[in-house]
Amino acid sequence: MTLLPFVLGPTFVVVLLGGTLFDGDAGHREQLAFRDVFHFYTPLYQYLADRNSGEIIPLWNPLCQTGMPLIGETTTAVLYPIRYAVSSIAWYVTLHLIWASITAALATRWIGCSWRGQTIASLIYPLSGSVYFLHTNPPFLVSASWLPLAMVSLIGTTKLTWPRRIALAAISLAMMVLGGDPQTALHCVLVSAVVLVIPVALFRSQDSRVELATIGCAALLSGLIAAPQIAASLSWSGQSDRVHIVHEEPTWFSPPITGGNKQAAMEYSVAPWHFAELLTPSAWGSLIPVNQRISALIPGDGRMWTPTLFMGMTVVWMILDRTWLCLRRRSTPITRRLARSNRWIAIAAVSGFAAMGHFGLVWWLQSLTGQFDSLDSAALGPYWLLYHGLPGYEAFRYPAKWLPMFALGLTMATAIWVDRRAYRRSAARMLVIAITLAALWSATYFFDQSLVNNAGTISDPYWGPLHVAVGLGEIRLSIALSIVAAVGFSVAAWFKPTRRSMTWAPGILIGITAVQLAWSASQITYVAFRHPIALPPLSADQSLALTPSQPTGDTPISTSPQSNNQKPNSQVSNWAASHTNESPFRWMRVQLNGGWPKTWATSSSTYRLDEVSSAERMSRFGRWHMVDNDAVFNNFVSIGSERQSEFWKAIRELELQYGGTLPDESWRYIRRWLAIDGVIEQSDRGIATTNVDPIQQPIEVVTHWRTLEDREPTAEEIATRIREVIAGNHAGPLVYSDVSDKPASSVSPAHQAAPNNRLERPQFRIISSNEQRLELEVEASATSRLIRPVYQDGHWVASIRDLDLPEAEPERLAIEPTDFLKQSVAVPPGRWNVRFEYRPWWLAPTIAISLMGICVAVGLIFRKPAFAGSR
Repeated sequence: MTLLPFVLGPTFVVVLLGGTLFDGDAGHREQLAFRDVFHFYTPLYQYLADRNSGEIIPLWNPLCQTGMPLIGETTTAVLYPIRYAVSSIAWYVTLHLIWASITAALATRWIGCSWRGQTIASLIYPLSGSVYFLHTNPPFLVSASWLPLAMVSLIGTTKLTWPRRIALAAISLAMMVLGGDPQTALHCVLVSAVVLVIPVALFRSQDSRVELATIGCAALLSGLIAAPQIAASLSWSGQSDRVHIVHEEPTWFSPPITGGNKQAAMEYSVAPWHFAELLTPSAWGSLIPVNQRISALIPGDGRMWTPTLFMGMTVVWMILDRTWLCLRRRSTPITRRLARSNRWIAIAAVSGFAAMGHFGLVWWLQSLTGQFDSLDSAALGPYWLLYHGLPGYEAFRYPAKWLPMFALGLTMATAIWVDRRAYRRSAARMLVIAITLAALWSATYFFDQSLVNNAGTISDPYWGPLHVAVGLGEIRLSIALSIVAAVGFSVAAWFKPTRRSMTWAPGILIGITAVQLAWSASQITYVAFRHPIALPPLSADQSLALTPSQPTGDTPISTSPQSNNQKPNSQVSNWAASHTNESPFRWMRVQLNGGWPKTWATSSSTYRLDEVSSAERMSRFGRWHMVDNDAVFNNFVSIGSERQSEFWKAIRELELQYGGTLPDESWRYIRRWLAIDGVIEQSDRGIATTNVDPIQQPIEVVTHWRTLEDREPTAEEIATRIREVIAGNHAGPLVYSDVSDKPASSVSPAHQAAPNNRLERPQFRIISSNEQRLELEVEASATSRLIRPVYQDGHWVASIRDLDLPEAEPERLAIEPTDFLKQSVAVPPGRWNVRFEYRPWWLAPTIAISLMGICVAVGLIFRKPAFAGSR
């Protein structure tokens, strides 16, 4: 039985995701196709794998916006070891779900559970909706897979020596940060500290003070191990639009401003009624591929983070039993045996409340009384307290990120409950659950017609109109299966304990739980057919139809049937030849009329997921442009620069002044200014490439510019500069220069006069270039400035060498932010070799610190105890 916990859970994970791992009939393979895993992380990790084949640590991403640091955008997981080893996104998420199962089993073993508790934990945790569905968002799945190891090392075990606990906790926290989710690592430290501070405050517990020291040491060591990622994240986030946040609300209790940071931070709050999904997998119906999600009828339901919170009915059984014991307020042998699970139940309760986000205590008061509308509904909730009370927490997003902690708390409590065989005396309580479910099943027939009438015109832009009747059928099936499971649990628990029943009774419980969770997980594994095609590059004015009945050009590509259930056509017509420019094309994406076929909102199809994924791929939606080595100026990023955000704010204000949109001629000036080669227009009729005017050489050489103090540009400066550009005003670029820190070769302020038209135009020739380096030769008869349409985050460096003096050594050349989103250097008269290179100053020292931290962690793991029983 000792190997069962480490085999059963991983086996179910492989079976559930097998279609994405192995080729099926005719060599076809499915792919994970919902949300970020498809349009964000699949192309991103493929791009990183390609970069890793030629670089150990790729540092700069030239394909997003005007360039941005790869490591600085935390979710890229550039330094995460497993991402280095695994390039397939399907294997990446599968291995982490397997690891989540193994760590859950280890965590329960280290708190003293036998094979019963370990096996139930190895199933419940990775297959729960809160964790399993994170395969659609890999960075959060990474942190969830390391979460059991981190939490049990910090607060839950006496089986490990004190040094090993520090090392394992530190490694787990560091892997969360390197994998792209520092928020969950922070949650671990916060929860552990609170759990241990309470005994110190109430009982002056000396043991808890030692445990607090463990948390401090583990956090410090994890910081050493993840030092390169932390340094990169701090450097980039310091320039992001998340850090420079101005609280729009006058007080903590003021409602969030529409479109403000607080409203964005509270997105994906889990509505209280969704906790009914603990009872049955599909308590509200499914959203994909046909819209049957009846909870959309409830005001304030919000966006879906996970289709279900289901964790198996064993968890509900445990909750009901523990609630009953708590209400009796009697100390019995069973309550004393279960006391160890109290802290895990408390963690689950607080985490669940935190996951509700804007459904705080004030929301409950508003709902019950109809009063207090002038207050923030999130007020007095855990997430609200963190947002306002913990410095820096306002830069994080989404209360639903607390769900893995909620799932872990319930998993650990259930494992202890099963291991102590508490189910043997609570069969009647499971029958109560079965009767309750039967009543709910019957109630669905009474509200059938009223729900259909209330559905009205509710529709999802991707998944179509709400089908209430079909959704109710799905709910009834889910409840019926839960009733059968509840009766099975009751029968297994009713038998008197004998030597034989002590073995097969937990086996039945584990078996029913496994089947329940496997069925639930299979319903939320959203895959699409993987088209074995390679798309040609976008190049000239071309059109692409997203639906066969609405062609937009001469070469349509059929990707979606309308409202029938015919499988989408995977044949793709060829597009025109590619451009000859060696540098990647830089596109601007434009969405017109919603951007997607209107028929999606008015019709349903069981193949809608195939349709959506195909359309996203062919329109280079999300980060699919990276696979084709195309750059997009306004693509999706997880952490963008503040200057880019301010640029778009200025554009929106100018559009209002022009009556809603800028003239085409104005956009043409802006595109040339930002070295944008063309436009990808995506509308409800299809996708087209327009205004394609390839910029053969994006480097600009000027002899006239204006210098300002090196600082963050103001919104007015950005708006004024854009007005100059669209007016064709040749006032010269704005250079933000630190005049007190200039090398000798830099230009002086005296060279900012009007250009001398009699001077010959400076000449240059590119010698070599790649993503992180550019070398060129320049010949100028006057002081000139080389401007590159590349963002300067402070880590681009330049050097200059006199070509007329072969013995001359390269000298440092100041790279200065120019026109907000570019960079430039000043070059004196003469013939020069100029080299640009991306070289963060923090990289070498933080790698040394990380290696030191790894050595310390390994030493702590293999350190022999000073004496027997040492902690």
